[in-house]
Amino acid sequence: MERKDKNFASKGAKTAMSLVLALSLVPSSALAEIASTQEVTQTQEVAATQTSDATASTSEATAETSTETTSNVETTSNQQTSEQATAPTERSSRRVTRSLSYITNELWVDGTNGNDTNEGSSSDPLKSLQKALELWGETSSINTIHLKGNFNLTSTVTIPSGLTLAIGDEGATLTGTGNSIDGLVLSPGSTLTGTGTLTMSGFKTALTAEDGSTITDGTYVFRNNAGSSGTRGISLGGTVSGSTNKNSVTITADDKSNTNFFESGVTFENATINVTSQARTWNDARNLTLRNADLKVEGFGQTFYVNQLNMTDSTLTINPSFWGQTGMTIQGSSNIVNSTINANAGSTSGISVGVAGGTVNVTNSTLNFTNGGTG
Repeated sequence: MERKDKNFASKGAKTAMSLVLALSLVPSSALAEIASTQEVTQTQEVAATQTSDATASTSEATAETSTETTSNVETTSNQQTSEQATAPTERSSRRVTRSLSYITNELWVDGTNGNDTNEGSSSDPLKSLQKALELWGETSSINTIHLKGNFNLTSTVTIPSGLTLAIGDEGATLTGTGNSIDGLVLSPGSTLTGTGTLTMSGFKTALTAEDGSTITDGTYVFRNNAGSSGTRGISLGGTVSGSTNKNSVTITADDKSNTNFFESGVTFENATINVTSQARTWNDARNLTLRNADLKVEGFGQTFYVNQLNMTDSTLTINPSFWGQTGMTIQGSSNIVNSTINANAGSTSGISVGVAGGTVNVTNSTLNFTNGGTG
């Protein structure tokens, strides 16, 4: 019976010492389990001194524990290797996702030096407008896209309502191919602005500003867009309005054709607008409002028609290009106040007024005729 008790104590000692030694080798995740056995180990510690073969047994148990620990280390190492192998793809995915949390309400796009895997910050810009709009669609917090650099568009880009496209100090150049696609479309409720110059060329209609959109402070240049007479390089609707004076907004369009370049009811305010049609063309009678604005047109040999013309502190100039009998025709009731009209075109008449049942009021204004016709 005494021998049996000694064997029992010896086995207990083996277990206790094995657990104590293994504690320094087993991963931290196993510490909780070992802690639960510490109390048993302490009660059996005295019995360990009563047997001479405890050390050998403990060595065997330690070897077994070491083998198990080595296996655990190898498993952990394999898991780390697997994670490292998949890290690049996961980082790329996280990088795009991070842009949504990193950017609260603005994105930056650089067509020259950006990358669509970047975060979209000012120091880490995207490359394409398409990617910026994709991120905008994933969060309603973005309200401004800053644009700079060179872009070769292969499809039309539409700026949705509530979003502002802001041209950076360095400017932005957008190029189409073969005048085959439209360039930018400003939806109702969207805004175009900028501190640099936006230049667009090679499109059917480079810029379409729909009714309800706003073009504000900035410099906008359009060259060699559209096609034959009857097409237009720009289409201006809604409001074109600068913040302070006539230099706040500057629009220069020298396109292959610019027939009907503005929509009826458009307002040009605190702006300077120069529109040239390289092909002989016309402008249909549409309502036009000028407030502290200068509008100059050229190439409208088939007459520049307007319906209701309302001018305040503004200048309208019709320059000659190609042959045409009439420079401009006013067909609706109009008010011209503190303004000037320069009729430099029209072999027969510079200005023709054909208002049925209405009046054209001219107050404190000047009509200049240098067309060589009868006025």
